[in-house]
Amino acid sequence: MKARLYPILLVLTATSFAAVRFSAVASTMPGVTNGLKLPQALELALQKSPVYDAAAKLKEVRELEYRSALAKFLPSADVSATHGLQNSLLGTSSPNAPWASSLTLGLTETLYDNGISITRAGIARLNLQLAEVDLDRVRNSLALDLSSEFYRYSLLSLLLQARKDQQALIDKQFRSLESQYHQGYKTRSDYLRIRAQAQQAEINRISAENNLAVSQAELARIMGIQPASGPEDLPVLAPLPVATAPAIAATAPPLEGTFEAREAALQKEVNDRTVKFTVRNYWPQVTVSSAITYGNGGYLGSNTPFNTNQTLNWNALLGLQFNLWDWGTRRRDVAVAERNADIQNDAVQSTLLQTRKDLTALMAELTRVQRSFALSRELLSLEEEKYRDLEARYREGKVPYLDLVTSLGTRLEARIQYYTSYFELLRSAVRYHYYEGKAYDSISRP
Repeated sequence: MKARLYPILLVLTATSFAAVRFSAVASTMPGVTNGLKLPQALELALQKSPVYDAAAKLKEVRELEYRSALAKFLPSADVSATHGLQNSLLGTSSPNAPWASSLTLGLTETLYDNGISITRAGIARLNLQLAEVDLDRVRNSLALDLSSEFYRYSLLSLLLQARKDQQALIDKQFRSLESQYHQGYKTRSDYLRIRAQAQQAEINRISAENNLAVSQAELARIMGIQPASGPEDLPVLAPLPVATAPAIAATAPPLEGTFEAREAALQKEVNDRTVKFTVRNYWPQVTVSSAITYGNGGYLGSNTPFNTNQTLNWNALLGLQFNLWDWGTRRRDVAVAERNADIQNDAVQSTLLQTRKDLTALMAELTRVQRSFALSRELLSLEEEKYRDLEARYREGKVPYLDLVTSLGTRLEARIQYYTSYFELLRSAVRYHYYEGKAYDSISRP
């Protein structure tokens, strides 16, 4: 018996040692006493998540591109200066040889470029809006993933406690029945049955501890935290207790308000403008530009004043460019742009169809989970009452032990069902808020 229990005791000792180190890490985290709550874990995830960081940097890139596109409407100033030594090996040298110098200042403005700059600015603005929506989507998606796993972690914590309570009760019954067995009051069959149940309870508890550790590691991955040495370096989390079930609207969120629909509308507009931009290259290109240029040269090595050779010119130019024959290249470019836009629009439409299906499935799931939660709550109340009655009658010797053990098992199953349906309801609720665009707001408040 001792040889068989030794591996179990070894595992329990190692688990206890890891828990001590785990608590020590938690005590060193600033502002954390009993572990990270869900809003704190979410803020930590926003700071460390590589997915969110990439989306934030993409938004910065799109903003810079939009500013550059707007700068095309403003005049550009250029300066060019050349100074050095220059001479002629054959022929007549310049009067200032070997010195060479020139200075040019220019101010240029394109008044009209066939709408190219306007189209580019419009596309850049839409890409910026797409990046903003995508950043909001990634933030809410991160909140959805983190909260779903946090609810699972909380459920596993409660299930672990339920397994521990179950094991404690069975161990207590085992010690009592073992004493009665040795005194001859219980049969060997009863003794073997309760002993097997005690070992099974031990196995279930160890499995529950392992599931909890796996969920904790998954939460660390979602938050972008890499432990330095092992599981004991993962952040300590404060699991949620079972509380009042959240209230959820009876109607599905509107499809138009989802991230997928907002991105789809912007992407379709980008596709349309991209095609128009390509079409512009097919037709004649008309440009209107003006410039003012100041020039000066030959002032190094010269005895004349600096402003002797200076010039000041201006121009206002109307340009027309049209390719008469390019073997159909521009026409094919337009066809390619149109086909690419059609492909992207088809992908967008598929995403919207999937989103509509997900909304329908979500509402059906919410109806089922809400009903299941109400029934499991009633079932748990009944099982608790039945177990208390059987326990009292067992102490009086009116109920056999087998009935008490059976009731103990059904009570545990009822507790597991109640906890499971509660956190399943929370996960469905945060999914509902995600499609509303409010998943982050729904859990970011402490």
